[in-house]
Amino acid sequence: MEYLGGINLFTSHFIIGCKEDSREFTKTETIEIEALHKWIYFKDTDWGMERYRTDRTQYIDFLEIIELETFKEITEGLYQSYCKEFPYSTKKDFIKHVFDYTIFDLERFLKLDLHWLGEAPNEDNYSFYTVYSYHDEALLDFAIDAKLNIEHYKQNYKVILGYLKSFESNIKATKEQQKNETLPPQQIDEIQNRTKKIIVDTFENMDKKGWQYAFSTEQDYNLFADLLTNFFEYNPYTLPETTIQLKRTCKTKVAKALGEIHKELSNENKLSTDTEYFQLIRVLSHFEKEMEGDLYKALTR
Repeated sequence: MEYLGGINLFTSHFIIGCKEDSREFTKTETIEIEALHKWIYFKDTDWGMERYRTDRTQYIDFLEIIELETFKEITEGLYQSYCKEFPYSTKKDFIKHVFDYTIFDLERFLKLDLHWLGEAPNEDNYSFYTVYSYHDEALLDFAIDAKLNIEHYKQNYKVILGYLKSFESNIKATKEQQKNETLPPQQIDEIQNRTKKIIVDTFENMDKKGWQYAFSTEQDYNLFADLLTNFFEYNPYTLPETTIQLKRTCKTKVAKALGEIHKELSNENKLSTDTEYFQLIRVLSHFEKEMEGDLYKALTR
């Protein structure tokens, strides 16, 4: 992992004048190595490439594209390993330690004004671009897949850089989201909310036992009361995945209370056509299989 911080993960880097550009040294037969040697020979022998000889070239980079989803998996895997090795580290430490040079080199690459040079004779796997670096006082060559355009690489690198820069905040957001998902939703205060007060009063007056006449737990009761409150105040709400179980023999009184609540709080929809209200009511066990017509009759009886 220490090694990764000093290289660009998106390039194979060949410095001109070092052993890597020599056939005697790079005896491994790969398409990339073969293209490298053909390009070097072409630059040094073709009359049209006189301005681009290798003695004026500092290095040749073979660019790579790593799809974002694949890169995310790689990054998250490396992050888990990094945390085990450096338990007191931060996400910022991880990004700097592992991707520092990658970020630096990709940002630098995106600023270059590249010019297309072409392909080496008898070599159709790679296409080559170059730029003269006044800082290095030399040409810098870049090889890409001949079937792609240089813009493919630029756009991929922009996306990768954006992901790396947001990695720390994304992790924080994920943890915060997981934390919020494990906590119960904030209960609406009936004292400060008129809508909920009407709903609570209606259920309390439904029977001398109040809400306990129908609901098995206070949590179920508060959940449903808050659903109704959000519904009538046009706030976003999410129906529970599981049905709220009501006690036996309470269906008639609960239905009457729900009808009274709708009559008091609904400003727009008639009960007979308020399909969203009927859908909300179906989270209660006594009503989950009722048709709208039957629900209307039960609530207005």
